[in-house]
Formats: sequence, structure tokens, C-alpha cells
Amino acid sequence: MEKLILEPVKVPWKLSASDEIEIFRSDSGTVELLLIADLINEQSKRPEIDIYDAIDIVQICLRFQHVQYFEFSRPWMERFDLDPQKYELPPIDLGDRDRFFRTWFSEQICPYPNMFQVRNSDVKGRLGISDDTMSHWLLTGHDELVSVIAKSFSWNVVAHLQ
Repeated sequence: MEKLILEPVKVPWKLSASDEIEIFRSDSGTVELLLIADLINEQSKRPEIDIYDAIDIVQICLRFQHVQYFEFSRPWMERFDLDPQKYELPPIDLGDRDRFFRTWFSEQICPYPNMFQVRNSDVKGRLGISDDTMSHWLLTGHDELVSVIAKSFSWNVVAHLQ
């Protein structure tokens, strides 16, 4: 079996690994998910800033348009991780917190936002979706996965929770 190649979505936030993905709505081909995320703020551009002063906890709304496929699953595992036998994960050392945050702050893009675009989607293949304008996204939560095939996505901050 070919590993699925995951590419991190280029966003300034990271989906919270400690909150569950539970709230979603669907209407006329659009799916909205309300999620908790860590969002970098203007303080992140300052040198030698404390990590916690540079991040806001927010509720965001992810909106997928022209949805062709949506799956919410809760893999029953003792410890949640993406299966390295199934997924080719981006090369980032999550154990090196300082490097992770330095990269996030300097690039203003989270290196591992817990939302990925699947480059070689097996689901698109199984469903016979050959339209190159359709993308496959994978969101990872505390102990669940959301898989979406849609034409596009957008996001906005709904509320600041700090």
C-alpha cells in the first residue's frame, strides 16, 4: 500500500490537540466546523517573546465549499497518532518545542497545524474523483479524524477564548 502524503496547510494557527472536533454543520454542499485553535498574534513578531504571550486561544470556523465527501471518525486506539504505516508525515520534530515555535513565529505559518492536504488521495481514487480542482483535507483532533474532499476551504476567527 502506498503511503498517503500529507502536506501541512499554510495557516497561522494550530488546531488544538486537546479539544475534540464535535460541532459541524452542512448546507447545500458547504460544511462548517467550529474548532478550537492556537493562533499567533502580533506579539509573535517580537524577538525573545514568551511563547504564551504570542498565542491566542480562539474558536475558528472552517468552511469547505462544494463538498464531495465528508467523514468523521474516531479511531479506537490507546494513544492517538497518525499511523506512520499509512501516512507520510511532514519532517518536523514535534519534540523540539523551541525550534517548532521559532519556525512558526518567523514564518507566521504553523509548521504542523493538525490540518493537512492529502497529495495522493486514496479516497478520491476510490470515489472516481479525477477533478484536479477538488482537494482532500485531513484534520486531526484529540482522538478523531475528519476527512473532507471539496473544491476549497476558508476560515475565520469566531471568538477569542482567552
